[in-house]
Amino acid sequence: MQIGLILSVLMQRVIVFYAQRLFKQDNSRVNRHNLHECKRFYKHLIRPKKYNFQLKNLDSIERLKHCIPKEFGKYFKPPKDKKKKL
Repeated sequence: MQIGLILSVLMQRVIVFYAQRLFKQDNSRVNRHNLHECKRFYKHLIRPKKYNFQLKNLDSIERLKHCIPKEFGKYFKPPKDKKKKL
């Protein structure tokens, strides 16, 4: 089921790019309307994914209340440089 959803999102993205290309070539009302409809449908597919991602991030931060302090610090410390100065 996930693969079908991912493929539909990718196909819709391709359709939006194609509609943008058509609109740039010919700024007609039909192309403008087609571009608007394609973007609206693409956003309709993407919004739930973005919202679920934000909820997962908030959930991981809320779980920090019950964590060990060492794990809490790992979320808010700046990452260490890979190249250490000698």
